[in-house]
Amino acid sequence: MKRSTPYLVAGLVFLVFATPVFYVWMGLRNKSARSQADRLHLLAEQSALRVEEYLQSRLLAVQVLQQGAESGLFLERFPFRDQSLAIQHEFGGFQAVNWADASYTIRWVVPLEGNEGAVDRNITENPIAKRALLEAVEERKNVMTPPIDLFQGGRGFATYYPVWAGEGEEQMLVGLVNGVFRTEPLIEGALHDGLRDNYYVYIYDEGDWVYRPDEEVSAAESGLRQEVIDQAHHAATEIQAHNRTWYLTLIPKGSFAPIHESDRHLSLLVGGLSFSVALGVLAALFLMRREEHRKQLAAERTLDEHMAQAQKMDAVGQLAGGVAHDFNNLLTAITGSASLAMTEVEPQGKASKYLQRLMHACRRASEMTGRLLAFSHASRVEQVYCDIGAELEELRGLLVPLVREDIALHYEVAPAVGCAHISPAELGQILVNLVTNAVAAMPKGGKLWVRVSRTQRNQDQERGDWIKLVVRDNGEGMTQEVQDRVFEPFFSTKEAGHGTGFGLATVYGIVRRAEGSVHLQSEPGQGTEIEIYLPRESVQEAVLQTPTPRSSAPSWQGKVLVVEDEPEVREVMRAILVAAGHEVRTARHGAEAIRILHSGAEFDLVCADNVMPELGGVDLAKEARALGFRGGFVLCSGYPPDLSVQDLQSLGMVFLSKPFTREELLAAVATEVNSGRTFS
Repeated sequence: MKRSTPYLVAGLVFLVFATPVFYVWMGLRNKSARSQADRLHLLAEQSALRVEEYLQSRLLAVQVLQQGAESGLFLERFPFRDQSLAIQHEFGGFQAVNWADASYTIRWVVPLEGNEGAVDRNITENPIAKRALLEAVEERKNVMTPPIDLFQGGRGFATYYPVWAGEGEEQMLVGLVNGVFRTEPLIEGALHDGLRDNYYVYIYDEGDWVYRPDEEVSAAESGLRQEVIDQAHHAATEIQAHNRTWYLTLIPKGSFAPIHESDRHLSLLVGGLSFSVALGVLAALFLMRREEHRKQLAAERTLDEHMAQAQKMDAVGQLAGGVAHDFNNLLTAITGSASLAMTEVEPQGKASKYLQRLMHACRRASEMTGRLLAFSHASRVEQVYCDIGAELEELRGLLVPLVREDIALHYEVAPAVGCAHISPAELGQILVNLVTNAVAAMPKGGKLWVRVSRTQRNQDQERGDWIKLVVRDNGEGMTQEVQDRVFEPFFSTKEAGHGTGFGLATVYGIVRRAEGSVHLQSEPGQGTEIEIYLPRESVQEAVLQTPTPRSSAPSWQGKVLVVEDEPEVREVMRAILVAAGHEVRTARHGAEAIRILHSGAEFDLVCADNVMPELGGVDLAKEARALGFRGGFVLCSGYPPDLSVQDLQSLGMVFLSKPFTREELLAAVATEVNSGRTFS
């Protein structure tokens, strides 16, 4: 390499990078202006939405008063006054709430103070108000006026809510609920102070202004606003104000107005040129250090990335395995206690059925820990399929506690429904969520239908082989607004503290992951029907996720040493073995078990957990064999140890997976003692 080459390369690198820096600087200036315009437009849209929501809440409050008047609750002065005061106390922005009789004369004004001029005034005196009033009465709808000058003084608008009595053609006008709003406090209540301090806000209804800044502004401020408007630095949008359309314009004030010539852009140019010079120098140095150093840096960087990734995954895996281990211990205690309890009750009694359901739930929980353990061991997750018909038959009994006595449950499972790519736990979650929602929709009782069958077409008009699950109730039903949001997370129609809003969102997520679809039909007062379509799969029986019971082993009684660090699990194992006639001694960990064996105590079998403080199950087995222990050895754990089958056989051990039932523990103990296995 020639001596001048690094300097030539440095100059070339500078030109290569300085040129795009200049163009980037130019582009950023333009992009900054567009970005500021976009942000201003977004702020205008948000402000319009706040005004819409603020106004709509108050109009709904007036509508509640109208409905109460139609029902007769507020047709007297004092109930009308009390309810009006409550509404105005809860919602700001009101000038007054009035009652006008059928002759359009205002009779009651709430509050009276400050609104005395409105008493006994005829609404038709104002031509704008008169047109809106007649429209409300003739078309029998709630109407809002354009901006008007109020009786009480100031700028505002009025709303008219007719109140009718009678049925059909005999209906007659009783009067009107008249909500009067002063625009200035209403709009300022909807828009926070920071917005009004930093932006000029103009709101117009066609040619009439609804809200605008104070008229007393300096000539300099007026000129600035005009300059900003001329440079298109403003944003306009619409506000849907009941039956009218308002137009909102937002203009930045003072320092919030965009400035084309920015020191930041100049700094970017200077910094970019400096960076280009630095890159040129670095390029020369880089060439001097040659290709070998570059490869060395790249290799070290790659190694660091791989090491960081490995450490992260190892940490997550350890966490998952630890959680699964502790959870399996809890499940073992629950499962063992339940299986012990089943020996004390009548096989066909209610208690036995409840205990069987408890065992079934424990098996489902064990599936969850299995997934955690699969992740912690970087195992490949197998595809899970479920026999829908068989699983729904099992779930029938689990629904009984969910359905009240005043609800008739009709449960229909068609024959040979088939399998779907979904786990039994997920299917149970779908059914429980749908049934729970249906029961909540029938507070006074009703009927609930659960049906599953095969079909060749779903509601998306997709042909094929589908499994159709239908859950229908004749409860309260849903409005269209609720139906539009019912599958959104966090959305709930229940009171605070009585629902998370995740039920139907969870159902939707599970079905979509299974490549299915969900359809909802509902009408207020007519109930709700939810149809779920899952693709029907053709799978072998061997891949279905169903528990396989263990066969019973020959009966045997002897001396057993139980080694377990969890007190609940240790006590359950001891109780099961003692009830079966074994003589049992317990140890809290492997070190204590070694001391017991070293003291000369003789045992036919050791049953030990694999993960314990001080000394685990595998190390305990090795030391026990070294001490001359020749009895059986059952190793218990939530997941297999890091030993091959040959290693387990060489130690004379049999593996028992947690959680286990009473029968599984006794079978493992009897099988190990009677196996006649040898070990080195």
